Amino acid sequence: MILIFVSGLVCLAVSGVTAVPLTGCTNKPADIVFILDSSNSIWLNDFRKQTRFVANVVKNFDIGQGPTQTRVGILLFGHDVWPEIQLNNNYDVNGLVKAVEKIDHRRGRWTKTGKAIDTAVKTMFTDDDRSRVGVSRIAVVITDGRSQNVIETREAAKLAHDSGIKTFALGVGRRLDYQELADIASDPDDEYLYTVDNFNALNKTLVQKLASRACDVTERTPTIIPVPVTTEPTNIPSDQSLKNCGGKPADVFFVIDSSGSITSKDFNKELQFVQSVVKLFDISNDKTRVGIINFSHMSQMILPLENSLDKRQLLSKIRNIDHIGGGTTTSEALKMIRQDGFRRDNNRPGVVKIAIVLTDGLSANEDLTRREALLTHAAGIKVFAIGIGDGIDLLEIQNIASNPDDNYVFQVNDFNSLETIKDLLAIKTCSAKPDENKEIPNDQPRCLVKRNTDMMFVYDSSALGPKKSEAISMFIATIVSNLDISSKHLHIGRITDNCPSGGNFQLSNRLSAADFTSIGVSTFSDLINKVKRTGFSSEYGGRSDSSKSSILFIDSDMNSVDGSALRAAKDLSTSSDVFVVAIGNSPTIRDFSRTFHGNKFLHVNSYNDLPSTSNNFLNQLCYFITLNSFDYSLDYVDYVIPV
Repeated sequence: MILIFVSGLVCLAVSGVTAVPLTGCTNKPADIVFILDSSNSIWLNDFRKQTRFVANVVKNFDIGQGPTQTRVGILLFGHDVWPEIQLNNNYDVNGLVKAVEKIDHRRGRWTKTGKAIDTAVKTMFTDDDRSRVGVSRIAVVITDGRSQNVIETREAAKLAHDSGIKTFALGVGRRLDYQELADIASDPDDEYLYTVDNFNALNKTLVQKLASRACDVTERTPTIIPVPVTTEPTNIPSDQSLKNCGGKPADVFFVIDSSGSITSKDFNKELQFVQSVVKLFDISNDKTRVGIINFSHMSQMILPLENSLDKRQLLSKIRNIDHIGGGTTTSEALKMIRQDGFRRDNNRPGVVKIAIVLTDGLSANEDLTRREALLTHAAGIKVFAIGIGDGIDLLEIQNIASNPDDNYVFQVNDFNSLETIKDLLAIKTCSAKPDENKEIPNDQPRCLVKRNTDMMFVYDSSALGPKKSEAISMFIATIVSNLDISSKHLHIGRITDNCPSGGNFQLSNRLSAADFTSIGVSTFSDLINKVKRTGFSSEYGGRSDSSKSSILFIDSDMNSVDGSALRAAKDLSTSSDVFVVAIGNSPTIRDFSRTFHGNKFLHVNSYNDLPSTSNNFLNQLCYFITLNSFDYSLDYVDYVIPV
């Protein structure tokens, strides 16, 4: 799992937090730097809630300059970086709390998170009198939105991680970039990443939670869990396992969760479990073949089915699989099983196809995971799903698994409990039979990208509203799931809003009536112009050598879809291929269809019709971004899979 969502918390007064160190936090020195968002998007009242939250967190530590005490620094950021409190400031806890509560809001014009992290690493966590050698170093980054430069932020966060600084990321509000927060946070994300809906949620519960985690970091020292090297299988298969498995051919893929929510120790237990099950199989190319996929936010084919390893070599290969870290994109792992794992040219007639999926948490996109699971089942692949721990969603595990659930669904309390199910899993795996008299449907085509392409999806979420925006988001997700992102040629982005300008004023006695006479409400044409100006810039991840494609979504009910939007789209087409998806009927949509016609225009009458057009649009889009190099060795499924 990428995130711990600290949502729905009851708003509690934080004034009751007393300046008493947490149990176990005394005699555990640490240098902690709070990196606080002071951009203009944060109102003064909310900024005060942020500093009050920090003050209440530090009350849980033994603050001072002694060798066993904790020291705290504060850094603000906006369009610039402003160090407020250095680590070597001679504060006790009461003095520090007063100093934090007096910090002024800088009202920065931008959000330069990367510059702030880089400054903290290079000027505050230095091996001089500001920061101590041999003491735990902790950074806590609090922000209410995405940074101005995501690449700069990612690189600065990596510098912090490589420097041994444990970094907490706390996102506040609903305009967050969750991937950027995950980049900022140390691994695993379930320990170092938090999000809350608003500044009111920076309450006593979260104070205690963050303080406890930070305190725990000061106690923890990294350990390496040795994996014993064996030259011969040591587990003796049970008689029942031998009876069911002996000599019986099968093609088995293990799909291993490698996300950041799993510690290195537990990941090793996961690998040991896979080894234990593999030892129960009769491994050879004419009997049982085993493949391995390792997944988190990305999927890796560690071992294809057509490998030539014997059992000893196979076990050694499994032992040495690396832990990736990151999110839990289960849908991509399922798609890799179907498209790359059980390829048609690698099929053995009459041999059962089995996937064993291990996961400890909810996937990044439940709808896509359900869809990919349905396609996997339809391809004749028997899927066993093993949910580990209390962070799983049992319904999703059931959706991943084949039917019936009592045959294909397993749930264990923790990674230590995996070994208790190995014999039962082996028995059920060996008992699985290929579907008789069923023609295995072919898979969907994939768009094989042959050249560097930067693709931006564009729609005005504020004008459309949540229901229509969600329908468009799911349509995009279907398209993206069939694009060949793994080739590294294709970069994908999305722009969905453009904040109003001149609408918000801080309280002041310097405003006049003229300041209130107008408001700069953004229109769809403003959004399109934003794409042209900055959407494909290097700050947004754009590449100078890539072709550029913009996919615009318009709705006949949007007030901002007018002649100016059409002119902006025409202007954008001078620097980018423009594709238009139009929903509904209006004179303006007809004008768009005259300009962006043929394969560059897709029209549907309503949002109910949108899902069924995804394959058609994928064909149109693929023609342009691949120079008509479509892979027709994989055909469309001949029935509708719900999305």
